[in-house]
Amino acid sequence: MKGLLIKDNFESFLLKKNMLAWLFSSITIIIFMASMRNIYTYVLIVGVMLPMIGCSTLQYSMEQDEISKFNKILLTYPITKKEIIQAKYISGFAIIFAMNGIMGLITMLLYVYGYHALDITTGLYTWVSGLIFAFIMTAINYVGFFFLGNKKGTIMFIVMIASLAIGYVCLEFSFSIETLLSFGKMNLLIIGFLIAVLSMILSYFTSLKIYTKKCS
Repeated sequence: MKGLLIKDNFESFLLKKNMLAWLFSSITIIIFMASMRNIYTYVLIVGVMLPMIGCSTLQYSMEQDEISKFNKILLTYPITKKEIIQAKYISGFAIIFAMNGIMGLITMLLYVYGYHALDITTGLYTWVSGLIFAFIMTAINYVGFFFLGNKKGTIMFIVMIASLAIGYVCLEFSFSIETLLSFGKMNLLIIGFLIAVLSMILSYFTSLKIYTKKCS
């Protein structure tokens, strides 16, 4: 499993094409952060952009696996299908904690103490909400990629990003961010956390079943 984790992370971060994609995403976020110093941009970055970027690692590794037909070779290795799926999900967890955990926290501190765009309570609530949302979106995307494959899964991923962007714009015109954030925060976080945990558990077992059926 350790070798599979190294291989997936190499393909996700160190291949030239994917390195450029990460660089482009990072520059885009930095431009947003530098030029738009308001609560709306903060919610967009932490609640939408970082969670969606975190879902890209599986797509990168699956793309290379399909090009090299590595899945057929992988089945001959002394590793179970369960361990293969576990490795994919561990990689997903790692990027979520890196992007939404660390980068989201840095973004929150910048908007709270650097730009003074929001208070620390709202910043922490939005940051945790983005982290929860990242797990839910990862759960959905992983099942989609394992079921549809890389190409169709990528289309699904793009449609989801577009839908989220449109939905966010519609919410911005319909409600103020302050109004949305004024709801029962703790109750929503607890409910969101439970949904995220349940989603990841169901996602893992569903992906394992799909992968086992496809490779049997």
